[in-house]
Amino acid sequence: MMTIQAYSFPSMEDFNQSFQFEQQQINAEMKMVMPMEQTLGSLVEKQSQEVDHYLNLQSNLLRMSILHHCKHQFASLIRRLEAKAHLLIRKKDEELAVITNKAMQLEFCLQRIEQDKETWKRAAGESEALVISLNKALEQLQGPCLSSNGGKGGEEIEKGEEISSTADNGGSGFCRICGVRSSCVLLLPCRHVCCCQVCDACVGACPVCESAKDGSVEVFFA
Repeated sequence: MMTIQAYSFPSMEDFNQSFQFEQQQINAEMKMVMPMEQTLGSLVEKQSQEVDHYLNLQSNLLRMSILHHCKHQFASLIRRLEAKAHLLIRKKDEELAVITNKAMQLEFCLQRIEQDKETWKRAAGESEALVISLNKALEQLQGPCLSSNGGKGGEEIEKGEEISSTADNGGSGFCRICGVRSSCVLLLPCRHVCCCQVCDACVGACPVCESAKDGSVEVFFA
């Protein structure tokens, strides 16, 4: 047969002792956990400081790297700009040299034009003086004939011209140089008609008065 034993409840004293024992264990565990929490907090704070220091260091390194890169880029840009500026300056100097050369050539041409202008001006004045002198010479040659014949016919005028020509040639109508061809060249400034056109090219003085020849003109007698 089975026997049933009666269950006995712990007494109040036993319960209090058990509770106090458990409370002591909890307090002991809490004392052990609190230093660990303090250590963990200080460790976290230290790690945070190290992380901040590392981030600051990396930030400084990054800033220095960016500054170095920018400095390098600026230096490269300045070198390119200087090279381009030197190229432009050299090109402008070459263009200026070409313009200066052209200006000098134009100035030289202007001087030549002014010189030619003065030369032609003198030549025109000399030609005008020569024309005036020739006109006076012709008037002097024709004057005696016209004054001596008055209103007479052309035959007497021709005779007067022949007489004038003969007088100018020293009594002969032939060239005083070759003596073969007729005298048809008026020498200047003496105005003697005393040589032919062929001998005029080689004569330097008048064969009649021996004055130096400055010019000559061919005369056509009627």
